[in-house]
Amino acid sequence: MRRAARALTLALLVACAGARAEPVTIDDIAPEVVEAVRATGLVGAGLPVRGFTWKLEQRRPFRGPRTTVETLTASADGASPAQSETTLPDGRMEYSEYLSVRGLLRLGPNDKTLGITASGLALPLVPGRQFKLSGERDGMVLDQACTARSRVPATQLHESLPGDAVLIDCAGEGKYRGLTAQVTSEVVWLAKLNVFLDRHDVFDSPLGRFEFSRAVLDFRFND
Repeated sequence: MRRAARALTLALLVACAGARAEPVTIDDIAPEVVEAVRATGLVGAGLPVRGFTWKLEQRRPFRGPRTTVETLTASADGASPAQSETTLPDGRMEYSEYLSVRGLLRLGPNDKTLGITASGLALPLVPGRQFKLSGERDGMVLDQACTARSRVPATQLHESLPGDAVLIDCAGEGKYRGLTAQVTSEVVWLAKLNVFLDRHDVFDSPLGRFEFSRAVLDFRFND
């Protein structure tokens, strides 16, 4: 009963989001940005994304938690038109339409560069594989080396997630609010979905430890 109620709630939110605006497609993105995306190794045939909707809770320093219902449209190459509805800590709502590239990048028609760049990335990820991530995420500027370390059931993240999850450790330098420090992160590759989830970041600075997290609260396929 509870799962049916959650599914109905997600379906209603998706319907409302779909009624507001047309999703952003790869044809709406600047050609130089599309070229940069292809150079990262994130997109390509053979690793399709099946359309799904999930609810995420994000926690950041000095702010209350916020929840986001995000819907990704199915795509053959990992570049999925997406829409999201975010409930802010004060109860206000934010709506966004963008192109999601395997959950790692959010791109819009006005973007001239990538927010996050990946190098040395080969998909699908398997334990032992290494790559680098750099760019801005959640207000932090990061430069990290990453290693895929182990494969676990995706249900360890949430009971509704299918397949396996590859846990990835990232470490390097970061900048946040004028501070420079070491940042360690846990990123997850969801093998059944062919998308990433940035799960946890820890920013260790001389002024203290700042933690960022994102958790899955609910999930369902759209079809």
